[in-house]
Amino acid sequence: MNNISRNNHFVAQMYLEAWKNSSNKVWTYDLLVPNENCDLWSEKSTKSIASLQNFYINLKEKEEVDEIEKYLNEEFETPASIPLKKAIRGENLSISDWRAIINYIGCQIVRTPAFVSKMLKTAKEDMGSTFQQTVTELAEELNNISVDKLKSYSSNKEYDNDNKMFPLKIVDIGIENNGKALIKIETIIGKSYYLYMMKHLLKETIKILHKHEWKILDLDDRVNIPTSDDPVICLNYYVDDTYDFGGGWNNIVSEIIFPISPRKIIYTKVGEKDIQFELNYELSMKIKTMIVEHAHRRIFSMDKERWITKVRKRYVNLDEFQREKEMIENWHNNYKNIESEYLEHKLLRRR
Repeated sequence: MNNISRNNHFVAQMYLEAWKNSSNKVWTYDLLVPNENCDLWSEKSTKSIASLQNFYINLKEKEEVDEIEKYLNEEFETPASIPLKKAIRGENLSISDWRAIINYIGCQIVRTPAFVSKMLKTAKEDMGSTFQQTVTELAEELNNISVDKLKSYSSNKEYDNDNKMFPLKIVDIGIENNGKALIKIETIIGKSYYLYMMKHLLKETIKILHKHEWKILDLDDRVNIPTSDDPVICLNYYVDDTYDFGGGWNNIVSEIIFPISPRKIIYTKVGEKDIQFELNYELSMKIKTMIVEHAHRRIFSMDKERWITKVRKRYVNLDEFQREKEMIENWHNNYKNIESEYLEHKLLRRR
């Protein structure tokens, strides 16, 4: 346990290197602060930004492990490191380079606190079909088991490692009728469900992103862009020149924008082939504005740019700051102390 990686970066250090300044650090602008005395900008190492303690730490046979952190690093970060550098330098990319970059874009979308926040808002609706399917399969498995055998039940279903992450609790509520027992099946919305969903998206749904045509676009020479703690923008842009950030990975005409340096972005428009356009000053500034607007809690920049603080004023609220801090601290504690029961997939007695 002492050797596991607990400082989990939800934006990779290798990605943020493109925004390092002459001091080999990144300027950080916090969007939620406890009081007005907090500095507008702070200069930090990439090791100390865009990370949370125990964010991805999961339980395996009741022990804490850093399998998810290693998985993200080995399958997505490391393969994309050299291709991203090549893209920034303007070098030609191979098919395998593009595959690694596109995989990294998908990974970056789902690995952030911003994604968790969105997921928790829609989890009850989104998890319904998965839960229903699981309950149906369990009902078939349990239907012919006697009460005596049920008392020592532990699911013999062939769960792979990812499905074992789906939170599920089977409870004997102590009512028997004609040799049958009444049980209750529960799930829970929290870190366990998030980790399950993230692995599912990165193994299955991510394939959608490889169907699109992607381009590396240079910004206007007069524009340098920042990035953020939620750097991939899934955009819906409308004919009346309005937009929102509710774009989908496979929604026709949704656009995906990913800044890879202060001077370049990677771009796709779902359903569109042969993307051919240049980013003039107006479009470059619009993208810069979107990056600032889309940030969750932090903006990262090569410079302390006053324009950024004018476009997106920070929110000063001690109660909200403390509430979010407490929620982050409880994220892993609740997982260990409450959600752990939901990962055993065996019959529990009613308390």
